[in-house]
Amino acid sequence: MLDYVNQNAVGLEVTNVDFGLALMTPTLATMIPGMEQYAPKFVSAKAAIESASLVGVDDSLLAVEAKDIEVNINSFFVPDPNMGPEMSTAVAALNAGLQLFGPPSINYKQSTSFKDYTEDLNGNNVLDLGEDLNFNGHLDAGEDLNGNNTLDLAEDRNANGQIDAGGFMLPTGGNTGIFMDFEQEIIQAKVGYAEINLGGVLQLSASMALTKKGSETVTLSDGDTTIVTSLAIGINDANGFLGVPVGGHGYFWDNNGPGGVADGRIDEWDAVNDQAVGLVVKNLDVGLVVAKELVIKTTGVSAGVYIGGRATVDFIGLVGVPGATLQAEEIALEINTGMRMKLQFGEITEDASGAVSYDAEFDASVGFTTIDFSKSTWTYPSEDVNFNNILDLGEDRPNGWLDP
Repeated sequence: MLDYVNQNAVGLEVTNVDFGLALMTPTLATMIPGMEQYAPKFVSAKAAIESASLVGVDDSLLAVEAKDIEVNINSFFVPDPNMGPEMSTAVAALNAGLQLFGPPSINYKQSTSFKDYTEDLNGNNVLDLGEDLNFNGHLDAGEDLNGNNTLDLAEDRNANGQIDAGGFMLPTGGNTGIFMDFEQEIIQAKVGYAEINLGGVLQLSASMALTKKGSETVTLSDGDTTIVTSLAIGINDANGFLGVPVGGHGYFWDNNGPGGVADGRIDEWDAVNDQAVGLVVKNLDVGLVVAKELVIKTTGVSAGVYIGGRATVDFIGLVGVPGATLQAEEIALEINTGMRMKLQFGEITEDASGAVSYDAEFDASVGFTTIDFSKSTWTYPSEDVNFNNILDLGEDRPNGWLDP
């Protein structure tokens, strides 16, 4: 029987939350007596929230909702030993420096303790459903389908429809888990869809993501390949309205979707309210990457800051104002710039015999340099996560189509 919901409650409702957190301490750091409190920590976390919304308030007055929220963290920090304000300030500065230059992190795909893990326990390349039909953890009558007197559990512990391998399945109770499969440092927050509607007077909706990564390999416009720490901000299908609602709606309202049914999102399927009066921003997309380089070698030092971005918007202007026209359509802005300094101290060479020599030679250069994004390692993965040629629940980014 489904649980009842108190329709009279007022507050913030959060549904279907999955959360996993792992804190790991290097063993070597704890072997020295008295040093445990200074031991650095590796931290890995994943969180997924189906929805978060304001309830108990009339939607015609105020509606706040976010869907498909994700948080991914794989990083490293030094804890505060609580030895006074000066030490706390020093530790905070150290952690800030680590984030700036790219902290160490766990590569679960290559770690000896995790790399051989797989959900496919019997090696048949199929995610078996399991025998525990009532999820009570006991072998009940009629559940022993293969007659082995053992309650065989479902292999898909994180219920994502994929055979996960090479990582840490963090237990979350019962036969469920959160799969940690990070390969590099990352701090990321994603919102699949968010909407704020203040009585139709102020409307905002979009999907967005903020991602900070370390150790990204990029190719520069001068042909050099280097390592950068990057901060990326993405906003997709953003819509905004500020004005006077007419006819019971603001300019934007959910009235259609795939199959002709309202889908709970403001998107390209929906018609707009042409009677509303105010300022409109329609279908704004923004992508911005800020990257920092600091590479120190025995032969030299290179440092640089790079910015790349693109923004497009279908329409900005006034609507519903007779005799007044103020609008701009199909706007696109692009930026790709940067500055790099390179100091060369010398060159280490190895001849055919294997002999190594060092040639001292100083050279300094400063100039405008950009990232060649056509040769970078950043990719846009397919929505078809399980390769079944079907847009399954949770795969849409969203536009209602199965994007490659």
